[in-house]
Amino acid sequence: MASSIREAICWSGPAVVILFTIGRAESRLEEGEFDVSGIRPDEVGLHEMSSEPREWQAVVREYDLTFEEGRLDDPDFPAYLRECLRKASARAEGIAWLTFEGAFHFDHLFTDDIADQIYGYCVAGDEPVVTWDREIMKSDRWKGEVRGVRSVLDVAFTSPEWRCVFPMDEEQICRGILEEGLDDWVPVDRLVGLARELSERRDVSHRDVSEKVLAHLLRDSLANVGDLGENRFEAWSDDADGAVRRVIHALDEVGWEPAGNVCWLANTPAGDREAADRQVI
Repeated sequence: MASSIREAICWSGPAVVILFTIGRAESRLEEGEFDVSGIRPDEVGLHEMSSEPREWQAVVREYDLTFEEGRLDDPDFPAYLRECLRKASARAEGIAWLTFEGAFHFDHLFTDDIADQIYGYCVAGDEPVVTWDREIMKSDRWKGEVRGVRSVLDVAFTSPEWRCVFPMDEEQICRGILEEGLDDWVPVDRLVGLARELSERRDVSHRDVSEKVLAHLLRDSLANVGDLGENRFEAWSDDADGAVRRVIHALDEVGWEPAGNVCWLANTPAGDREAADRQVI
């Protein structure tokens, strides 16, 4: 295993950043669209991937972005990758992620065994996340974040019909968070991303939407908010209103760019029942 992300990216010669997308849109990014904030790849390769097995109702693409190796040392390079992920996931109407050569297989998308081969991801409408630290990629916390992306994938792309994972009102955002929470803890990033998506379509404040949804989840005892400890969720001791204020303040402090570092949501038994009942047709 490569000891650094740079070493893994450059192992076969030139620096090749491999960006995958899975989504419902047929449209793709053109080469010039990877020119962001003065950084552009020397070459862009595009590969159409077979959507086997057949149950994956999705379009899958691989973009190979080639750079001169020294460009990886640019302190703005991780921010550049985040914007590429944001663009790619939006264009795909799905998920974009960064991984190393040889780490793609349909049976192992965002699974625990390859979490340490993924160094960035973005679900359309959410904030992109990129780490440039190999030790973070090996951590249980990172594995939990990648597992959260897998839960989105399972909901979105394994149904015979498309299911919307980008809800368009506050009630549906609550439902989406609880349904994802049936399988795992949900980073507050997910709520922020959905609120931002709603704000762009309805001319409302994503801050207000986030606060409203969070207050509903906590006051109705559908979810708890807390941190990820050593292999477990550690709920905060604040009451519902105090927890809401604490989360909103923490998000204000990071400019509403949580990047997995603010808090997580965990369904209560009531939240599980609510989500399970809504899934029954």
